[in-house]
Formats: sequence, C-alpha cells, structure tokens
Amino acid sequence: MPPTPTLRPRDPGRIGAAGRVVAALAAALSAVGAIGLGPVEATAQAPGLETFAKQPETPLELWDAISYLGRVGRFDQAAPLLDRFLQADPDDATMLEIRDRFGVGSILRLQDDPRTSRSVAGLLDRLTAASRRTARREDRIREAIRLLTGSPLQQAEALLRLGESGPYAVPYLLEAVASLDPGSPDRALLVGNLGRLDRRAVPALIAGLDAPDPVLAAEVASALGRIGDRRALPFLVAEATGTVEGRDAVRNRAAEAVARLTGAPIDAMTPPPARFLLDEARRYLTGGYVFPSEQVELWSWREGTVAPEVVSPAEAEAILGSRFAGRALELAPDDREAAAVSAALRVRGQISGLDPADPDAREAIEEELAGLGPEALTETLDLALRSRQFDIAPALIGALSRSAEPTILLTDPPSPLVAALSAPDRRVQLAAALAVVRLNPTFGFPGSSRVVPTLSRCLLLGPTPEIVVVSGNSALRTTVASSVRALGYEARTAATADEAFALAAESAGVEALIIDPAFLQGGRDARDLLLDLRADARTAGLPALLVLPIDPARALARGEEYRFQQTETEPNDVPARASPVALVGRPRRARINGRLSPDDRPPYNQPRRTLPGAEPEDVEDPIGPVPPAVEDEDEEEEPPLPDISGDLFALGSLRSGDSISAVIESAPGSTLRPRDVALWLERREGPGFVPVATGVGSLAVTIDTPGVYDLRVQAADRYLYGYRALYILDIAVYDYDIAVPPLPGTARLKVEELASRFDRVAVVAAPGDASAVGTILLREWSRMGNAPIPATERSAMSRAAAEALGTLAGRPDGPFVADLARAVDPLRLLLSDSARAPSASSALAAVPEAEAQRSLADLSIDSSRPEPSRLAAARALRDSLARFGTLLADSQQARIVRARDRLSPGALREALDAVVDALAPAPLPLPPMAPSQSGAASDGARSLADE
Repeated sequence: MPPTPTLRPRDPGRIGAAGRVVAALAAALSAVGAIGLGPVEATAQAPGLETFAKQPETPLELWDAISYLGRVGRFDQAAPLLDRFLQADPDDATMLEIRDRFGVGSILRLQDDPRTSRSVAGLLDRLTAASRRTARREDRIREAIRLLTGSPLQQAEALLRLGESGPYAVPYLLEAVASLDPGSPDRALLVGNLGRLDRRAVPALIAGLDAPDPVLAAEVASALGRIGDRRALPFLVAEATGTVEGRDAVRNRAAEAVARLTGAPIDAMTPPPARFLLDEARRYLTGGYVFPSEQVELWSWREGTVAPEVVSPAEAEAILGSRFAGRALELAPDDREAAAVSAALRVRGQISGLDPADPDAREAIEEELAGLGPEALTETLDLALRSRQFDIAPALIGALSRSAEPTILLTDPPSPLVAALSAPDRRVQLAAALAVVRLNPTFGFPGSSRVVPTLSRCLLLGPTPEIVVVSGNSALRTTVASSVRALGYEARTAATADEAFALAAESAGVEALIIDPAFLQGGRDARDLLLDLRADARTAGLPALLVLPIDPARALARGEEYRFQQTETEPNDVPARASPVALVGRPRRARINGRLSPDDRPPYNQPRRTLPGAEPEDVEDPIGPVPPAVEDEDEEEEPPLPDISGDLFALGSLRSGDSISAVIESAPGSTLRPRDVALWLERREGPGFVPVATGVGSLAVTIDTPGVYDLRVQAADRYLYGYRALYILDIAVYDYDIAVPPLPGTARLKVEELASRFDRVAVVAAPGDASAVGTILLREWSRMGNAPIPATERSAMSRAAAEALGTLAGRPDGPFVADLARAVDPLRLLLSDSARAPSASSALAAVPEAEAQRSLADLSIDSSRPEPSRLAAARALRDSLARFGTLLADSQQARIVRARDRLSPGALREALDAVVDALAPAPLPLPPMAPSQSGAASDGARSLADE
C-alpha cells in the first residue's frame, strides 16, 4: 500500500488568489484593532508542523515534512523529525525516491541552520552509497543490455541506465558481445552502442584492448575512437604500433581511432609515436597525473573479462608508466632516456609498499637492480635527481654502489652519486653517504667533506619528528608550539633567524619550520632565514610556513571606510548573554566601543584565562582573596570588580573557509593599550564552547570547522583596571568566496610576496589552529613528494649512520678520519643508547680528541650501564690509547683502576686490564726550587757536564 500523503499548508511563496484575499482580510482586521476594536495577533512565523492533518510516520512522510519545514525556515521543527528519519535507517529505495521526488536540494537546504546542518554530510553519503549500489546491481545492468538490441527508444533508455553504472557495466557488455557470432545483427548493435557509452566507461574499455580475442579487442578500439576521450590515446597508440602476430585487425582499428582522436594519421603524429609514449611514461614517473585519492581503481583484463583492482597511486604510476616506457623502448631500442625512464618506473614498482625500515628487502632490490650495470644506473639516477623523484633514488644509489668502482666518484662531470650528497632529501643524502662508505675510496674527491657531516646529522634521529617554531613573540611562539605538539610533533623554538637555521641544519629530525616574519629578534629577518635555508643542502628541502599576522595600519584604514559604531551591552560574559555584532558591508565589518569594567560583580569563583606563555606565578589576581561573608545588611556595597571573563561578542554562523580579522585599537583617554588585551575566538558546542585561536591585540583566523562562533575580549595579566579601561574593537569577516585576501601582510615584509619568491614556502593564517597548520603541512609535503620520516625508519637510519661511522673509524688510513672529529658530540650522545653504543664507541676510538677518549672512559666504568655497552667502550678505549696515547685526566685514570679492581673475572675485567696496561704512567711533578738553590744546581749540573 502506498504511504498516506501528508497534509500540510501551502508554501507561502506560492499563495494564490484565495491566499491574497485572506491576507487582505487579515490586514483589515489589524487596522480595525488599531482603531480600538481590539488587537489581532499576527503570525510571526510560517505555518509549521502543528497544521499538518496527519503526523508523519514513515520515512517518506518524514522527509516530505522535513522538506516543507526547510523551505519555510522552520528548522526548529525540522530538527527532531530529521533525527527520527535517521533513526529509521531508510533503505536504498527510499533514498533514491527522495532524490527523484524532492531533489538533492532538499538535503542541501538543511545546511542553512546549525540545528540540521550537522546531518547533511551523512545524508549525502547515504544517497551516494545508495545510488552506487543500485547502479552496480547485476540484474539491472543485464536488463539494460537486453534493451540495447531493442527499439531506438529502448536503446536510449538502456544507455541512460548504463551511464549511471559507469565502468561497472563494461564487463557484462563485453561478455554479451563475445557470446554472439561476429556477423550477427545483435552483435553489431551492441558494438555500435559501445561507442555511445558515457565517458565514465572509458577506463574499463581501455582494459578491453588487452582481450586475447583480436576481434573483440578491435571492436573495443573502434568504440574508444567513437567515444572521443583522449585518455585512451596513449593506449591506442601503443596498440597501433604493436608487433604481436595475429593482431593486425587490432592495429588497424587502433590506428583509425588515433586518426579520429588527433585528426591526423598515426604516421604523421607530432611528436612521433616513440617520443609520444616516452613523454607519457615520464608524466607518470614525475607525478604529472594527479590521482583523486590515495586509492586508485585500475582496470585490467583478468580471467576472461575486465575487472578493477584497488592500488596505490605509486603502483598505478609504475604499472601504466612501465607499459608506455617499454613500448617506447621497443620502438627506439637505442634511446638512453627511454631506458632510464623504464628502469626508474621499474624501481618505483619494486619499492611500492616496501617497508623502508626493512634492510633485507631493500638489499634484495638493490642486488637485483645492480644487474642493470653502472652505466644504466647512472643514467637512471641522474634522471631521478633531475626530476626530483627522491623516493626511487635511494634504491638506485644502493644498486650503483654495489656494481660500480670507487673511481666513479672522480668522473667529470661529477657523478650523480656525488650530487646526491647535496640533494634536498635526507633519505637520499644518507643513501649517498652509505654508498661512499661501501665503495671505500682511498682518495679524496669533490664533495667528500659532506660524508661525515651527513652521517652525523642522522645519528640523533629520535622517534618523534621535529618542527622549528621561530618567533620573537613569546606568546605566539607558545601558541604555535602547542599546535605543533597537538599534531604529534616535537616543537623546537627559536627567537632569531640564526638560532632557527642552526636548529634546522644540525638535526636531521626537523621536518618543517613555522616562521613569524613580524616578530624576529636580532638583526636578520625572515627573508635572510629563507635564503640561508634554501642555500644549504641540509635544509633546502624543508617546507616553511610563514605566519600571516594582521597589519594594524591596514586594519585602521579599513575602519575608516565605514562609520557604523556599536557599543557592547553588559553583562556579556557567557554565550547566552553575548552581545550581537551587526556586521555590515562586504566584507562584513563592525566597529565596537567596549569597556572591561562591568557594572555587575562577577562571581568570585569565576575561572580566569591567562595568555599563552604566561607563568602561573606571574599572574596577579586583581580580585584578591575571597572576602569573608558579611551579615550586616547596612554594610556599604563594595565597588564593582574588574571584568575578569571579558566581553563576549556573537559573530553568528560561519562557514568553512571564512576568514576573520580583529584588531584592538586604543580609545581616547583609555588606560588600556592594544598589547594589554587578548582576543579569543570560540566555537559554541553544546552548552559550552571550544577555544579555536587567540591573539594579543590582534587575531587572524581562517575557519576550518563550520559552526556558531563568538569573539571574546579579555584583559591581559597586567594593566590598570577601572572605568577608563576602554577599547575599540575592529572586526572584519571575509566570506570564503571573496577574492580579496583578508590579511595583507606586515609593515616590514609582505608575507604573500615573500612566500612567492621561494620554493616550498606557504602561508598560514591561523597558526594557533592545529588543524589548519596540519592541513597546510600535509599539502606542502604532498606537493614536494616527501612525507615525514616515520619512527621505525628514523631508527633504522640512525643505526645505519652509526654503523657507517664505525666502519670509517676502522680505516685509519682512509680519507675521512680527519673529518670524524666533527662527529664527536653526536657520538657522545649516542653512548646512552645501548643499541647504538657499540657503533658509537668504535667511531669515537678513531677520533684523536680528549673528549672522545674521556667519554669512552666514563662509559666503561659506569656500573649503571649494560655490560655489553661497557665492554664495547672499554675495547674502543684500549684502541684509542694505542693510537693516540693517553688523553685522560689523572682522576679518570685512577677511577678506571678502582673500577677494574671491583670487577669479578670476566670479559669486561680483561678489557679494563688492557686499558690499564695501555695507560702511560704520568710523570710526577717536580717541587719548585728556591732561587738560592737554582744557581747551585746549575753550577752542579755544569760541573757534572764538564766531567
């Protein structure tokens, strides 16, 4: 039985003649009431659910009512009905009927009110899923294919249905075509309709070119030419230039399709087919194709039909690019670039999905690639570095180090292996340094001085990636550091450009920098810092985010453009009593006169906020201790207290992408200064609020989460309270569709212009919002193709660097021994890591520095450390003493002897025995001689010499 129709009043926007008569009568009655016959109550809102003849019950009835209430703006009544609709869990048929009867607009309209907007995304997801499942139903697709051999009207209806199914109709279509005789009329109709399919079917049809039946593959090629989608062009060119026997029909039809798509025969293509296919392969290698998500649906011919397979973008690039590169290499066997592109794509396919922390799997790939030979690997590595494909470079570097001779480091022009030491990618730098250690050169070469520093920087890679926050404003620095930690990174802070560069250059664990150009201490600015970062190979690949503050001068100029003044209304310290802001113009603006001294006393236990970075002991409570209760009714009333919670202003609903700028200006005669005032942006959530961002004197935020927002103005920790605590608040709200940037820059630097001058530099307008910072960081890392190093890989890189330095230390005649002194400090820190202490100890043994030898001595006698670490340190100390002599202090020598004597017999005692034996006895100091004895001694020595 069909659902009972819901009776509801007419849409007010569609009132006919009768409605106009009723409206005129209501106006007349109202006029009569004004004369004195009594008032007539007017309806303030459109008729709602109370006028329905039957309360809605079924999902369709509920949505009929929701759609009406949304059109007339009665969202207060629509919200509970929407909850009931969702609880009913409507099936696919219901969702599709809602789409067909009411339109998608009935869902989108619910975004106009916060009470219903939270459910819109879920409803759209439900509708999309229902449409997808229905379009892919096998019975529906087969029925549509049956209609393709019917009348023209039936064929048109079938093509519409198949168009909704997209590529998922193609397997059934090809199955139906293959089941018919090649010369039958029905097959001709099906093949003709293949060329009338929607473009969404093209990916699956392309996979049909690989059909083993040449007749079916030729028909697919002809259909692709008639559809006219140029995505099929490289596949058709590859088929048209193929050499497989028995597929002449496929080649001919593919050549015809190419001519249809390009307007010229394949022999007259510009560029020629080999170069065209090579260019296509290079696009896949260099990321020229942007996939819509991290899961790519790749169609291929499998088990007698076409079928999709979900792969990663890297796997899709490797599969498709290798197909075109291999075909180009067949057409031009002597093309070295084609060979390099083919090899690079082969590497990408092999490392796709590989665990970077698994050394065995990587070594197996490197040994396999080594079979390509040094010349081919050099060409491929050069291509990877030039095209910035740093993900495949480490495997190529490792393979080259296994197949080449050390003399490759002396080639002119320099080998790409040497160039990799200065690549803006830490993985590539480390792989190149490890390759040099494996090649074991006995000579110096240009760039050799970078090997040990590269290994040293990788030694201290901790489990948590780091981001350097640079600002001379301690409050902003603390706020941004909190955002960074909320994202799961370690924040390292600096106040000057020099400090920031040192932090970024000395640690390989730094992933990015966040720079505040307006507040840098010292004599160097943000431009100087960016120049230093990009000029140094250690930091050239790090993304930098520039904080975009408000320019107060520009804000004041905007305030002069309008004269609409508002005044706050007390009390306004909680959302329920927030002062509404009348934003006018476009962009929407408001100027508000306020005072931070209310007439009403706030409760004594009201919590007070503090500015970011303020120490608790530094905050003075303007209220003081809670006074004792006074029972005397004649007691004089105390004066009003300062406005601790501040003033709250209701901004209303804001959408994702909207931007807010707010500036505090000094009011005439005020005891406040802009730096004495904090601004807080808050989003209402249930009965409370969520702090979104804060600023001192000014605030700049781009909204990420839609909702209802308030702006709180609050006193900073120290300022003069009183009735002269006046301020002027300048607010501007820029809708996401306004092209004018809300934040033009700073007085010293135009931030956007500065960011445009450098690579890998972006602008962040809400540095206090962790989600906004995280979004921009992910975008920049994705654009660079260089994601942060995970914890497991960081540990593997650190171990590999320590082992390489230990290997260099075991080569006393090598060209890198003198450079090991630069690694003393990080090696000393590694001694506290039991896993890497043995490698660090062997490396320190090769350094002729007192600090290196003394660090080994301290570790060897430290009873709180594991015995394997102590044993490795003792043996390394013995080697150091044998090579460089005693560089220990006398007190250390005595402690070594005492520690040795306390040990029981064993390997550690034997190692310390060897250390004691290697210690040279220190000469005892001679006592000073008296002046009178000096001459006698000299005479005695002279006479003794004479004898």
